Amino acid sequence: MAKQPTKPTKPTKKPTKKAKPKSKVSVAAKEAKKKLFTPPTIPAKDLSVAAPKRKYGSPVKYKPEYCDMLIDFMSKGYSVEAFCGHINTTFETMYRWLKHPDYGEFRQAKKIGEGKQREFWEQAGRLGLMGKIKGFNTSVWIFNMKNRYGWNDKRVEEETKEFDSIVIELPNSKQQQIVNMGTKTDDIINVTPKDDK
Repeated sequence: MAKQPTKPTKPTKKPTKKAKPKSKVSVAAKEAKKKLFTPPTIPAKDLSVAAPKRKYGSPVKYKPEYCDMLIDFMSKGYSVEAFCGHINTTFETMYRWLKHPDYGEFRQAKKIGEGKQREFWEQAGRLGLMGKIKGFNTSVWIFNMKNRYGWNDKRVEEETKEFDSIVIELPNSKQQQIVNMGTKTDDIINVTPKDDK
């Protein structure tokens, strides 16, 4: 069978729609939408700002200026441990400095700082109780003082146990001493035993 010749087909023209002119509002809205979903590009020179100042593996070395920094930092109510975060070091390193024989000035700075820290919290409590700090929470302040400085609600009296009196015989003597152990001031009574004849 012979192939029948196919008729060439004419390309059909699709009716073209005339493009509507875009309004300025829709163009501005699309640009704003694009900006909203595109992440900002950071120039390479700005990336160095986010990088840490030192490697985390290397320890921070002691510097004498840490003494003044510690006193100033603790005078704002912060603890010695918070100072570790301030200078980017660990608790272990700081405790090593406090025990080191060559860093006596750092130990002294810590003691001064503890006094300044307590002054800060007591002053905050005094001002708060007088109504000079807006929104002062007395319960939180008391809880803070209990945890920081060991404050108690009740003063705990030392318990004294009652003991019986004991008799002590003095060597090379015919005297005896009776000590009453139940009182705060031990009563000592000299007793001369009667001669048994």
